[in-house]
Amino acid sequence: MYSNSRKRNKYIFARRKKSYYVVRAVGAAIGVVVLALLIMFIYVNLFGINSKVHLTESHPAAEINSDVMASSFIESIDDGGTVSQDAAVDTSDLGKTECTVVISIDGKEKEYFIDVEIQDTTPPVIECGSAVNVLKGSSPDMTAAAKAGDNSGEEIDVRLSGDYSTDEPGSFDLSFAASDSSGNETIQDFTLNVIDISDYSSIPESLKDEDGNVSFVTDKGFEGNIDRNGVTTVDGTVIVNGSIPLQPGYGPGLTADMYNAFTEMRAAAASDGLSIYMLYGYRGYSIQNSRYATMTANFGEDEAKLYCAEAGRSEHQTGLAADINTSNDRANPELAAEFAATDEGKWLNENCYKYGFIIRYPDGKEAETGFAYAPWHVRYVGKELAETLYNGSDWITLEEYYGLPA
Repeated sequence: MYSNSRKRNKYIFARRKKSYYVVRAVGAAIGVVVLALLIMFIYVNLFGINSKVHLTESHPAAEINSDVMASSFIESIDDGGTVSQDAAVDTSDLGKTECTVVISIDGKEKEYFIDVEIQDTTPPVIECGSAVNVLKGSSPDMTAAAKAGDNSGEEIDVRLSGDYSTDEPGSFDLSFAASDSSGNETIQDFTLNVIDISDYSSIPESLKDEDGNVSFVTDKGFEGNIDRNGVTTVDGTVIVNGSIPLQPGYGPGLTADMYNAFTEMRAAAASDGLSIYMLYGYRGYSIQNSRYATMTANFGEDEAKLYCAEAGRSEHQTGLAADINTSNDRANPELAAEFAATDEGKWLNENCYKYGFIIRYPDGKEAETGFAYAPWHVRYVGKELAETLYNGSDWITLEEYYGLPA
């Protein structure tokens, strides 16, 4: 009795649980898979396609946003193998990317995979000349004088290093710096030249080109030029004001473009039942000098300067300006309000831009232009710029638009 019980207990305790066999089966399967992968790895690397393709570098790398073909990383292929199907590497994002080429050996084609690390080791490029010229008394945004780009395609800010002052003419050694998000940095040195264009002859010859031209950058980043005759243009527009004069010998007369535009404008006003006529057009240096002397004698220099430009600083000398239907022979601010209230004054303010003219000295912009409100004084600048400066009847001055001193 006792003996049979012990036998049954021994049988019960000796029997393996079902889970035991499941674990062993899974372990065996995993072992088989691992062994198979190991054999495959050994075969591929010792006898397969991987053993026959030799790369130019052990860890292929390419610059972000570059044009690279996968085959460029293959140095040679054994057994006369060739790349039968190439592929462009996707370099749009940093990090590792896989590309696939098809290798042909003895008429058999097999895929070959290359892991390429996309990286950014190229510093930004700063576009800036070795020298930048700005005007005396200006407040330039120096970062507008340089542009930076990067192979990553990201927006790159330019930083200025160094101190300078535009109070007086002089030269300053400065530098621009730019960095990208990968930590690459570029530093470019340049010379900042502060020039006084009120006297062309005072500008150093070293800053003039072979034709006598001097370039500069305005506060708003526009390109300006002073020619050998002392005529200043910004973005192709002739500029004259209290800080930017003309030489005494300059005198083109009334320009054809301006006169033709005025004729068109006068005809348009006539069709609306209004009489628009040019009281003053071109005035040369000597006539302007006499006019200014008379105004100064009558009203004093401080008052005269608000209504009449000194010789060499009058827009009338450009042959591009005109006083319409009235004059500014009297230093009286009520004249402006009176003319602006007339039908002709209203029409001129709302329509002159259509013909390429601007109200050169708008109301409330005296600090920008240096002159009192003159609703009768128009300046020809061309239709495209005139429409921009019209600004829905809220006139923008040339000084404000280009970033120029008055």
